[in-house]
Amino acid sequence: MTIRKELLAAACLLLAACGPTWVNPNLSGAEAERIRQEDTAFCQARVDSVYPLPEGVDSYGPPPSQSELQYNQQIARPGYLSGYRDDYDVSDKREQLFNKCMTERGWQQR
Repeated sequence: MTIRKELLAAACLLLAACGPTWVNPNLSGAEAERIRQEDTAFCQARVDSVYPLPEGVDSYGPPPSQSELQYNQQIARPGYLSGYRDDYDVSDKREQLFNKCMTERGWQQR
């Protein structure tokens, strides 16, 4: 695993701790945690296949600064969404699809 992937995995784990808690009323204990991790990975893979991140972008973060927008427009980076509103629209769609996937697999947000 490359350092970049390791950092991304660590960031996802940290963010998961800050996000909603997913519970499945039909599961408990270690089994629930194991299946939650499997389902989370499955749903994230589904999201990534439907809404892939542009090349060179690890996640949709805060809006870029004006200078970042100008720089990205000047070099016309292929696959990069130069307008941050587009980034947030895709981010919202990614989150909605992830939530739908987890719900379909029997999980509820708490």
